[in-house]
Formats: sequence, structure tokens, C-alpha cells
Amino acid sequence: GDVIDERGIAFELVQEWNDLYTESRAATLQIKSWKNSTFPEFGDRPQAIINRQVVDGCDIVIGIFWTRFGSHTGVAESGTEEELRRSIASGKPVLLYFSDIPANPSKIDAGQYHKVRAFRDEFRNTGLLWSYETTDQFRGVLRRHLERAVQQVLKRLRIEHVTPHAVVPSALHIET
Repeated sequence: GDVIDERGIAFELVQEWNDLYTESRAATLQIKSWKNSTFPEFGDRPQAIINRQVVDGCDIVIGIFWTRFGSHTGVAESGTEEELRRSIASGKPVLLYFSDIPANPSKIDAGQYHKVRAFRDEFRNTGLLWSYETTDQFRGVLRRHLERAVQQVLKRLRIEHVTPHAVVPSALHIET
């Protein structure tokens, strides 16, 4: 919830990718998030429903953190954490970003920020994550990383040589 600018950039870059490559790559990216892709359902934990309705059907997952980590789900310290761990375990490309943009100290919840730092430290030792110091820097790295992740997914799906009329939608989950 505290990376609104970055979320907007991700939406812009997905639209840009679709404008540039949908026809030549025979693929279309679609952003999914719990805010725009879920519907009311009962019978399970809310996060389990989000996982089933959104996360499990995505090919690429983007996680973006700044100062807030989120709320406990009963399984993980936040929905974002649960989604990222689930996606990593299933072998999906996970693009994980941490903002180093200075924040107003009076607006930082120390407990939330501590969880972000601990999560970052854990993943620094188990994978490759990315930090950025400005939203322009984030835009540049996400543009490159998104292209590489899409190439990886398309290669895995073996659709590099699909006819131009066959459009394969690829879901992209962005969690902040």
C-alpha cells in the first residue's frame, strides 16, 4: 500500500510491453491483483481464496516493498509474503524489489519496517532481489526485468514460434 507510484509504473510498463510486443510475441500480459481480480467467496481463509483466484494462475509475480510489510494471514506475516513464497515454491519467476527511497520517519511504522528489512535480508541470501533509489530507476530496471521474465516464461511454454493469430495471455501478479 505504500508503493503506489511503483504500482502505477508497473501498470504503464505492462501496457507498453503489450503495445510493443503482443503481435510479434503472440502473447499479451495481463495484470492481476487482489484488488482487481478477486470476487466474493467463502469457505476458506481470505488469503487462500486470493491465492486460488489470483496467484496460482499467474506466470510471473512482482513483489514491491518500501516500509510496509502487511498483515498476518494465519500462514505468513503478510499476504504478500505468502504469495511470494508460494510462487517461488512453484517455480514461477518472482521479481522482488525493495525501495531505498527516503521515507518520512514520522510516517514509518517501526514494526512493519523491521519485517520488511528481515524479509529482505532473508531473500538476499536465497535469491536475487533488486533495490532502487528513485522511481525512475525502478522504471528502468522493471522494464528490463519484465522483458527477461516474459522471455523465460515464453521459452518455458515453448511458444516462441506461435503463429501471430494465437495470442497466449500471460497473467502477471503485482503485490505491494
